[in-house]
Amino acid sequence: MKSEVRPPPKTGVIEVPRPNITEEIIRLGGQDVLICYQCGSCTAICPLAEKYKVSFRKSIKYAQLGVERSLLGDLVPWLCNLHGDCVESCPRDAKPSTILGAIRSYQSIKYDWTGISKWWFHSSLKSKLGAILALAFLTLIGVFMELWPTYSSFINSGVFAVTRATIQFATIIAAISFFLIATNAIRMYRFVGGGKDYRLGFFSALKLQLKYWTTVESEALRDPKKRYRILEHTLILIGLGILLIVLFVNGVEFYGIYPLKSALYGVSPIFKTLHKLALYAASLLILIGSLSPISKRVFKTEKTHWYYKEFSHSSDWASLILVFSVSLTALLTLLLNDLKGVLSTILGGSGAAIGLTYIMLSIHLSVLVPFMLLEMPFGKHTHWIYRVIANYVATRKGYLGGV
Repeated sequence: MKSEVRPPPKTGVIEVPRPNITEEIIRLGGQDVLICYQCGSCTAICPLAEKYKVSFRKSIKYAQLGVERSLLGDLVPWLCNLHGDCVESCPRDAKPSTILGAIRSYQSIKYDWTGISKWWFHSSLKSKLGAILALAFLTLIGVFMELWPTYSSFINSGVFAVTRATIQFATIIAAISFFLIATNAIRMYRFVGGGKDYRLGFFSALKLQLKYWTTVESEALRDPKKRYRILEHTLILIGLGILLIVLFVNGVEFYGIYPLKSALYGVSPIFKTLHKLALYAASLLILIGSLSPISKRVFKTEKTHWYYKEFSHSSDWASLILVFSVSLTALLTLLLNDLKGVLSTILGGSGAAIGLTYIMLSIHLSVLVPFMLLEMPFGKHTHWIYRVIANYVATRKGYLGGV
């Protein structure tokens, strides 16, 4: 059965347009939302709209009218993959991709039950950096008060090790972050009608989704205008994926579930090398993936792609700065640890070299905390999980072509 565009289910509730919602979307980066005159060229030219049989024009109409219920239940903005064909073909130069990005930010604010996302997306970059620095400073004080006594004993022994207390601290921060992300994701799932009117089973939807995205992204990679942007996101995603695998392997053994890391090391000494290389690879991939869009936003020219010019909201900058800082400090911690022999000669002792490594680890933890507690659950990184949910729900509801 072929897909069709299906309107939201009728509930008998008449929505009253609220201009303040439209104004909020404008402040979030959708400055051109009222310029759009609903010609439909964005939907007509978009390969995603063709595959999904949905209308991006309708999402923009919801934003123009300021109808909150329809906006919050609309999963279509999350299906946009920023390929940008609509921006280049819009007769009004309304930049539909940018408008959809602002709608996503508005939705993110409403999905968050804490209210922190609202402050995060509406505050200036100066305010965000102030909050990041304050939280980083408090973390640094806590590290030196609680963890440094243990670090000192290792420094005196001339050994660097990630202590049990450090891992426990990182685990607590990660648990808080994932709790916030999970609860907001559940709210989003309910808003978009997840679990209702499904037409495909889980595995059938997963197979169709993987086939679809592989095809669409492969086609986009052939276009030089889209290639680098896709690669930047891919590098960060792969880097984060590698880190999650490494953390899982370490955590399973650390918390006494199963000595997985020791078992792997026992099978072959190469696993120890692979473990270290994985950490280097993850840090480098995330570093490059974040540094590239930062440099393009800073050194803008006439040839710079519209994406880097338009998506320069304070939330975009805060996200990139934090990702870059976390990956850079992680990489420097790894390098200082592996170069401690050389540093011992330069600094006149192994204790000084180990101490320098622990200082960098402390700085890494101080930027990791605001990344995990501010950016991950409330900033642009929430879009990763919301996109996954939207694509999952859309596929199971039969929005994907050919279903």
